[in-house]
Amino acid sequence: MSRIVRNWTALSFLIVITVAITSVVVVHAQEASAQKTYRLVRVKIPPDSPHRLNKELNAPPKPYVIILKNGEQIGKASSEAVGWEAEFPDKSRNHWDISSDASASYTLQLWDSQWGRDVMIFGKTELNATAFASPIKEDLASYCDPKRAVSVEFAEVPTPPGK
Repeated sequence: MSRIVRNWTALSFLIVITVAITSVVVVHAQEASAQKTYRLVRVKIPPDSPHRLNKELNAPPKPYVIILKNGEQIGKASSEAVGWEAEFPDKSRNHWDISSDASASYTLQLWDSQWGRDVMIFGKTELNATAFASPIKEDLASYCDPKRAVSVEFAEVPTPPGK
């Protein structure tokens, strides 16, 4: 009888361990699916944008992007590019992990790199994860043509198989 009890105890222990491991794997999978990586693709400052007349900006500017999550910068600033319509290389410095967690609030800052003092072109706050799936545009006054807005475009980085 004691042999049956020992086997039953061992089997119960294995079941508990299996359930615990499965729970950890499921939670990790849910967290991974709730996070996507986005890369900076381009910044467009339209020809009739008021920023083109801003004497504090380089002409053309040297834009770079900073992303904040809940007020804290995530990762490094992007690389710099040059131009009114600047393309950014696909490298790790231009990638950010964006969580779809409802408590995550993102801020996008677009800067012009200048020797000694950088100048912010625009900032947009209270962004959620879905905002990165389409171009993020600056907010203009209601009387301005929306086509004049600066836009920052991101693209989702595909997750490699098995991750």
